[in-house]
Amino acid sequence: MTRNIKEFVNHDVAPRAVHAEFSPDHVCILLALYNGAGMLAEQLDSLAAQSHRNWSLVISDDGSTDRWLDVATRFADTRAVGRTWLISGPRKGFAQNFLSLLQVAGPSVPYAAFCDQDDVWMTDKLARAVARLKTVPAGKPGLYCSRT
Repeated sequence: MTRNIKEFVNHDVAPRAVHAEFSPDHVCILLALYNGAGMLAEQLDSLAAQSHRNWSLVISDDGSTDRWLDVATRFADTRAVGRTWLISGPRKGFAQNFLSLLQVAGPSVPYAAFCDQDDVWMTDKLARAVARLKTVPAGKPGLYCSRT
């Protein structure tokens, strides 16, 4: 690995997304990763192509030994500062990696979207999810599931 991923990409000391005020339709995409470099570029391209533009991305690596960091860094370097973060995961498997991502996102994020490293999302995936979840009454939990 060429870089210490405990330091966040784009010169952020910590993900502002977890501490900032968000617009009501902001989506924090939570991508859990382990040795997924071969599939990662296509997945990241599908995120960049989303019609719903109000999103941020946190990639949590769970101890990969492949070249994922090169792929993720190239992607992050093409995004606005503060939009993409690369962090070290707990190294306890995919379930704990996703749970740790939820902790990073925190309770102030209006929407969180789980993302597998091998998914390729349709361009309207986030737009459809946000539109549907906006119909959930305030104070009620909501869950939206879909295929890519």
